[in-house]
Amino acid sequence: MTVFLGGCSVTLAPWGETLSTGSMLVQAGLTALTVLGALLLWERISGRSRQRGQLLRELRYLLHWSAEEGVLRKTGLLRDLNGLGVVPRELERVSLHGAQLDGVLLQGSRLKGADLHGADLRGARLDAADLSGADLEGANLERASLCGAILRDANLDGVSLAKADLSRANLHRASLVDANLHGAKLEDTRLHRARFAARQAGLFHQAVHPSVEDWIRERLDAQGRYQGGEAEPETTETLAGQTDESPS
Repeated sequence: MTVFLGGCSVTLAPWGETLSTGSMLVQAGLTALTVLGALLLWERISGRSRQRGQLLRELRYLLHWSAEEGVLRKTGLLRDLNGLGVVPRELERVSLHGAQLDGVLLQGSRLKGADLHGADLRGARLDAADLSGADLEGANLERASLCGAILRDANLDGVSLAKADLSRANLHRASLVDANLHGAKLEDTRLHRARFAARQAGLFHQAVHPSVEDWIRERLDAQGRYQGGEAEPETTETLAGQTDESPS
């Protein structure tokens, strides 16, 4: 339709065509917002992924640094990774002597030969973790979850396992001299050859920590080791093939 205004002709689009054009503009705007949102989300995900990778690389680099500063930095890295939903797996022979790791998530982690002497691991999640040969002497593992954990040949002397869950854990040849097991869950726990008293103690049934169950005391041999259950194979099964991933 054409109208004349002040001697000039102006052509007006039909009403329906004007609505159609407006709808197209709205749709284009919504599409642009969707694309922008997707790009921002991707950038956020990529940024978190880069951050996780950086933290894991730094942790691996510092793994065996035993100085106090190194322990503090690794403690911070572990907490930062947990905060990002990551459970570090490869921690073999890590040095965390006296570290404050209460509530840390390390389920399924490989901690063979780790130095956790005197560490605070209250309420930690260590289910299915491989702690073979680890030094946990004097550590605090109260209320920690060690369900299915491998603790073969580990040093648990003087450790507090009060109310800890050791169900299905493997403590073959572990040393638990003066270990506090008050209220610990020991369902299907493998204790074959685990030591509960030092050789020089003499009267082993009196030398073990008073919190140790009577049924364990009754099965101690002349060396203070638990006799019961089947002997364990000499090789340790590890959780091969796992990668760093979010906790379940």
